[in-house]
Amino acid sequence: MDKYILENGKVHLGSGIWVDEEKWHQLQVTQGDSKYTKNLAVMIWGTDVLKNRSVTGVATKKKKDAVPKPPLSPHKLSIVRDHNKKHLDAVAAQEDLAMASTKKSNLPPMIDSRFTEKDLNDVFTFEFEKPKFGLLGKAKKKSATCKVEKEVNGELKPCSFKTSEASAVKSFNLWRHVKRNHPENYAALVTKKNQEDEAKQKADAAKRRSSGSLKTPGEKIFCGASSEKKPKIEQTKLDSCLKSSKVTVTMDANTFREGLMEMVCLSSTPLTTFRLKNKGFQKIAGEMGRQLGVSTGHDAVRHLVVSTAESGRKELKKALEQKLCYLKMDAATRGNRNFLAINAQYYEEGKDKAVVKTLDVIDTEGCHNSSYVKSQVKAILEKFGISEMQVLSICVDNAANMTCAVKNFSEDNETISTSENRDVDRTEAMLPDEGAKGMNEIELNVDAAAQWVNDPSLILPTWLHEDDSKVQLMRCGIHTLQLAIWDGLNKEHAKKFLAKIRQVVVKLQTPSIQSVLLDLHGVTQSLDTVTHWGSTFVMIDRLLVFQSYCEQMAAAGTRELKLTKAEWDEVKNLRDLLAKPNQTTVNLQAVDVTPGVLMKEWRKLSKFLQENGGQIAEGILSSMQKHEEKLFDNIHFLAGVYVDPRYRILLTSREIPKAKEGLLDIARRLEKQNLLLYLNSAKEVEENETQQKESTIEFAVSEHPSEVAGCSQTSVSPLNLFERPSVRRLQPSRGNGDNSSIDSSEDDDFEKELDKQERRQRVSAIHNCNEALFERNFREDCEAMESIGRLKVKSVFEAILQLPTPHSGCL
Repeated sequence: MDKYILENGKVHLGSGIWVDEEKWHQLQVTQGDSKYTKNLAVMIWGTDVLKNRSVTGVATKKKKDAVPKPPLSPHKLSIVRDHNKKHLDAVAAQEDLAMASTKKSNLPPMIDSRFTEKDLNDVFTFEFEKPKFGLLGKAKKKSATCKVEKEVNGELKPCSFKTSEASAVKSFNLWRHVKRNHPENYAALVTKKNQEDEAKQKADAAKRRSSGSLKTPGEKIFCGASSEKKPKIEQTKLDSCLKSSKVTVTMDANTFREGLMEMVCLSSTPLTTFRLKNKGFQKIAGEMGRQLGVSTGHDAVRHLVVSTAESGRKELKKALEQKLCYLKMDAATRGNRNFLAINAQYYEEGKDKAVVKTLDVIDTEGCHNSSYVKSQVKAILEKFGISEMQVLSICVDNAANMTCAVKNFSEDNETISTSENRDVDRTEAMLPDEGAKGMNEIELNVDAAAQWVNDPSLILPTWLHEDDSKVQLMRCGIHTLQLAIWDGLNKEHAKKFLAKIRQVVVKLQTPSIQSVLLDLHGVTQSLDTVTHWGSTFVMIDRLLVFQSYCEQMAAAGTRELKLTKAEWDEVKNLRDLLAKPNQTTVNLQAVDVTPGVLMKEWRKLSKFLQENGGQIAEGILSSMQKHEEKLFDNIHFLAGVYVDPRYRILLTSREIPKAKEGLLDIARRLEKQNLLLYLNSAKEVEENETQQKESTIEFAVSEHPSEVAGCSQTSVSPLNLFERPSVRRLQPSRGNGDNSSIDSSEDDDFEKELDKQERRQRVSAIHNCNEALFERNFREDCEAMESIGRLKVKSVFEAILQLPTPHSGCL
């Protein structure tokens, strides 16, 4: 009977041996030569027979007392040999020559290395094992099943290949199965890869040709499918990738110096970097510095930093001359050192925002008491030539030493103010009242003139001396807001709930969990810190990102991460509540925050908390209302809101009088400042003219002794002290005894008399400037400003430009 005849579900193998058809088909898809032979023997003899038989019938030599087993039937054994040989021939026919040679040398077959994990997933179906501890570990491949169908007796049937856990993770074993048992599919994958590589190389070559990188038009493109031998790729030097061995840098000396300054002052580069021993830096920048004439040595860079700081201090001192300003100071600790920083904020003509400059950063050496802080601020003001009249307010946080230093800032000047008032009273006795003489009839005696030359401020009206305001205390809005938020979160209900949240957060900060969170979400959990603004909001917001992980871990038995559904809902509500104060804090850190913007953000947050409700919101709102009385108690701050038409409507009926009081104080200071500028200028003119007259008289005495008596009897008019710079100046005679240059013509005398009358009126206007008239003009300006409705513009500077022009002062 012929072999491989199928009858009644049986397959004939020869010599009258029949096997089950289904088992025969399973044998054909068996992987591995030894496994094929074993399964064939089981099909023919059965397991029970094979246990008690051997191939040759000889006892094994591994055991001394081994008993030989009966041999297998020779005719059946020959059938096994024949089928095994055919199986090996079929496998060898499917493999190429390289595969056959590697098999003979017991080396693994070559697999195309271009196949990726994605290609593997297109051929196999993987079953993954779930990790034991939820999301603590990654899912592992448990087994792999082949998707490719195989033709068996003219029919397509699924491949029965299925690997164990160990083989499923080895892609080499899986691709070996495809290459051996599905050669057509493997060849199609290789062809597809070759086509993709060829298309990619052609596109790269076209790109290189378009960019001009190909030097010869006949350059060959070696593709992956090409049969030509590829040239050997050699590693090129870095210099060959550059356009040239030398580069030309566009740089001037000033830009180079600015770069050195930024390295030291902004990037905190130590000065030791610029030592000559630092060969790397000198090699990079030394040649450039020599060409530009700028030294890059340690001492030269240090001198550059110091000299630049000194010149900047002089420029800032000149910019702050006779300018009203605010001060902002704060203390900080860096490592083991304590620092006190002081900034000045002022308005510069032509700029649409306030100018902020750092006056100094002082190492306090651990001294933080109020008297020390006050003394340091006074020393800095003296260094920059800033008088206390120029300082409107000093903004500080709510620390006790800072607030005490500002409150006691002007106490040392009380005796000085009293002595000034006494001098003013004496000057007022020397200057007649406006009702006693006319404005043009006021004259000063020699004593008063001499006192004015020594101190021009004595000629100022009395009310400008008496109403000198002290330096005002202004509290920082962001610090105050953070205190209010902290007070609200420190209530009993919020305190207990936050303590429970922190337990979860602390557990999430363990190293093992942090690594898992980093793999899953790319971030880890953060813990709130009292000194960091908005850190509680950040902590809660980050916790909600890990909510699903916490729930899974809690279900697996981790108690520290367990929160009920109601508690998670409360966490979300707390996050939504704190989002608004956090955003307000960010808005108040902008550089263009003005008093109006600060009050708007504060009142907007209060309205949000009032509408939101809840214990925590009510706690924060209550604390904000308590701190609001101190925050908005500064008259200069309220004056800044008052002159801002965008947010003037936010002022209450109690705050508007204080705002006008602060604005009036600023107006008085500006008036006094303008008058002193005018008087000091007149003083300089008078001193210059006096020196010229003295030099003229000395020259005349030496040449003409007969004129001495006449010159000595001539007295200087007190009104000459107030003369403004004139075009005509008395010059010493350079003639041969002719004094015509000293005598003035009749017309010049009359012009000088007119100038004196004009100056006399200005001086009288300065001293007799009426306080009631000044305040009446101020009230009229306020009424005109209030008549303008609310303006919707971007900045307060645009709004101020639309305000009416105020009345002029004494001048």
